[in-house]
Amino acid sequence: MTEENPYAPPTSEVVAESSDSRNFEIPSASNYASRWARLGGAIIDAIVLLVAALPVIIIGDGLTVDSYDEWLESESDWSDSILATVAMMGAYFGVQSYFWHTRGQSIGKIATRTRIVMLDGSRATWSTIFWKRSVLPTVISNIPKLGNLFDLINVLMIFRSEHNCLHDDMAGTRVIRARVEPVNPRRLSALP
Repeated sequence: MTEENPYAPPTSEVVAESSDSRNFEIPSASNYASRWARLGGAIIDAIVLLVAALPVIIIGDGLTVDSYDEWLESESDWSDSILATVAMMGAYFGVQSYFWHTRGQSIGKIATRTRIVMLDGSRATWSTIFWKRSVLPTVISNIPKLGNLFDLINVLMIFRSEHNCLHDDMAGTRVIRARVEPVNPRRLSALP
């Protein structure tokens, strides 16, 4: 009884492709994120930063001085201001890290339908986004006298044809319009 049943379902195994190995579109002039989309994403990410930093601001405000601005600017509490800055950035990076790791996007980029990719079109890794696009520019921005110049050059470089900022070039990344993934009807039917 080794006859094959012609009505039996197929037995081949289908392996889903990992989202990490998927390539997105290779960055080109046709899919660069617009300057307005990048600005909108940056504004949304700034709001996320403020919300994430709010607990640090509230706690820091009541520590030693009357206002948070005084606390950051006071020379006697210089180490406190560095600690506050590290805590605020830690809260922000903590919130964004999940999305950087799983989607290659920040919350602002999700909202504006843009995505960070490497020059070959592959998704940027969490370590690239965190270290090269976030931490390194933040450290340079906080160097006295150099930081303001760096921030100005970083922002003004977006007026090039590729719409890149300096931190994009430092990380070897580009921000492109995200492809809209088709909706799986089975996922929708599983929702309550």
